[in-house]
Amino acid sequence: MKTCWTALLEPRWLAAACLASWGWLGMPLSVMQPAAQAQTSQMCVDEIGFHLQGVVVERANRGREALQAGDAQQAAQYLTSALDFLDTIEIERVRVQLLESFIISNSIDAGWLVTDVDRLIEMGETDAVRMVLAPARVATERLSGGYSFLKTTLLTTIAADYGAIGDHAIARELLDQARGAEANVQGAEFKAKALTAIAQGYVAAGDLEMAADVATLALQLAESVTYPNPVRRTWVMEPIASVYVEAGEIEQALQLTTSLEPYYRDSVTGRVALAMARAGQWRQATDLLATLSLREPKIQTLIALGIQQTQAGDAAQGQRLFEQAIATITAEEFLPVDVASTLIQADFPEIALEALIALPDGAFLKVPGLIELARHYGELGEPERVGDVLQQALSATVAIEEDYRRNDLLQQLFEQMIETEAYPLAIATIESLPETSGRFDQMTAYEKVASAAAQSGQLEVAVNAAEAIDPSFISVRNQAWGAIARAYATAGDFDAALAVAQKIDRRDSPDYAQALASIGVQYHKAGLLEASTATMTEALKAATALETPTVRVRALNDLALTYAKAGQTDAAIAVFEQVLERAIAVPPASSTPSPLQAVANSWIEIGESEFALRAIQAITDEQRQEASLQTLVDYFIAEGQYAQALENIDAYHVPANQAHQRLRVAELYFQAGQTASALPVLARAFEAAQAVPGEESQVIQVREDLVADELLDRGSLYEEIAIAYGKMGAFEQGMAVAQSLQGSEMRDRVMERLRCYRDL
Repeated sequence: MKTCWTALLEPRWLAAACLASWGWLGMPLSVMQPAAQAQTSQMCVDEIGFHLQGVVVERANRGREALQAGDAQQAAQYLTSALDFLDTIEIERVRVQLLESFIISNSIDAGWLVTDVDRLIEMGETDAVRMVLAPARVATERLSGGYSFLKTTLLTTIAADYGAIGDHAIARELLDQARGAEANVQGAEFKAKALTAIAQGYVAAGDLEMAADVATLALQLAESVTYPNPVRRTWVMEPIASVYVEAGEIEQALQLTTSLEPYYRDSVTGRVALAMARAGQWRQATDLLATLSLREPKIQTLIALGIQQTQAGDAAQGQRLFEQAIATITAEEFLPVDVASTLIQADFPEIALEALIALPDGAFLKVPGLIELARHYGELGEPERVGDVLQQALSATVAIEEDYRRNDLLQQLFEQMIETEAYPLAIATIESLPETSGRFDQMTAYEKVASAAAQSGQLEVAVNAAEAIDPSFISVRNQAWGAIARAYATAGDFDAALAVAQKIDRRDSPDYAQALASIGVQYHKAGLLEASTATMTEALKAATALETPTVRVRALNDLALTYAKAGQTDAAIAVFEQVLERAIAVPPASSTPSPLQAVANSWIEIGESEFALRAIQAITDEQRQEASLQTLVDYFIAEGQYAQALENIDAYHVPANQAHQRLRVAELYFQAGQTASALPVLARAFEAAQAVPGEESQVIQVREDLVADELLDRGSLYEEIAIAYGKMGAFEQGMAVAQSLQGSEMRDRVMERLRCYRDL
């Protein structure tokens, strides 16, 4: 069957049948109907290829977002739609580029199939994994012989994922296909690497005999290559040796080690020793252990052997191996953290602690290992062990001579203490900070302890931390006492809450009023309505008594926010009326948001758009009002509330901004598959663009000798709108917009681009 993108290569075909399958992806069929006369041009290939990449990336990103939110099924649907869409692309180089970047990890943003499928596997979502892998397999199988090395790599990657969920038959089938693709790979070295990847796949699928056979083929090819240096040879040979180890072909693995660089030689030899120990050949394993000359692979092997022997029931032998490894570690090497991680993951935290304690205090690599160990004990719910380990870490840290290392680790240690609720130790860490760290940093650290301890119910510790704050740091101290007062109120100890609130310095600070408001809310929740009313009245009195107008507005707004968050809408509205009245009366500073802007932003942050809109409507300065409207529009768009976003875009004062934002919403409707909603919005974007003043094409003077295009001039907006029409299948509307351009050069360029999207 012809696909929609066959038209790029064979203009006679539209292949509407294949397009029908895309409806569920939310992409209109007309998106994929380029012009017959323009399809053969390189410009159209680039134009549409770029658009296609955007479509696929958008789907993949939505899938990743769903996965981060824990919705495995939604994630699988988006990821599958991205791969299904990708498979319809007939521009092979575009499809290849996307496949390579999405399946193989070769950049920060690449390799989502590997990372996301691994995450789905961890979640136990095997059906979702199969759902995603199926179209990945189909798209990979379509690759032509010119991409044999890539095809081999992709097939083995997908096979490994199938093997991980127990679908070994499918994994072997894919590996067999990979062997067929490998036959077309050119060059002995590339063929050897391709075969090695296949052999690794057979290991994962449990077919060790086939793995060894394929590894032997890889070795034969690898040995025929003349390498520019020993390192290059090692990079090819070491993975083959590793396959032999996993396949149980010990002699072949050992023979290969003689040609490897020392580190890799010892690393493979260590794995052979471990394999022999597992097979009960302990004497041979110890003989190999004695041949290891490099410290790092020797320690790694000793640790692995210790774990293996202990798990096999020989705890005494395991302990001897651990002790030998610990005695080999030095403070100068980057091993302590790796050793600790290995032992912790294998459930040997006590040995990890023993290894770390053996290092002298002042060895900076000792501390990260202890921090990781503390985190592990915290996850196990063992606070006493957490405290012991963190105390060890603190002692080790203060002994570090280099200031920059010591201070950085003290900060890491402090954050870990807060995370694991080791608050007394956190206070001790603050006291260990050098004077050069600054008094403000120390005081804010005490406040962080006080607030965190109060929230976790350790109120006595919280009070101690608050009292340690220098009284001259009024704002920091007030925040601490406010957090403690709220914690007491939440716990139902209202007398203590009110007593703590009295410790807050009331001089031009909103903290006292906010604390009283929080106490009033808790009174209300407890059914103590009279006390609630009295306390909230006192909070309002304290807020209105503040002298500085901006502080007064902030205090009143904090009260309204507190009541709104607690669901006490009537109280929130009553205070909010005062907020607006007083905020309107405060003249804005030239370089900062006005009080009304700050009020609006605070309500947007908690999702109360009606309150925010009232504040925005009260702003008289058009530029400030539009900036706040933009913040509100961004909120509605993030929530998927496009109709509400459009209502507020209508209130913009600058036509260029209005056109740009309407275009933005139109494209979002289109991406969601709602073309019928997108087109009217696009028409309104054009209406706004027509009202943009000035020359059609404008530039910005960056500096005396440098100018840049103005992206929101009338011509640029016309171009974006015209192309958007083309993508949405409304070719005639797009041409009408393009023909409105006055500059013939720009008009011709836009029309040429637009023809790439024209229906046959």
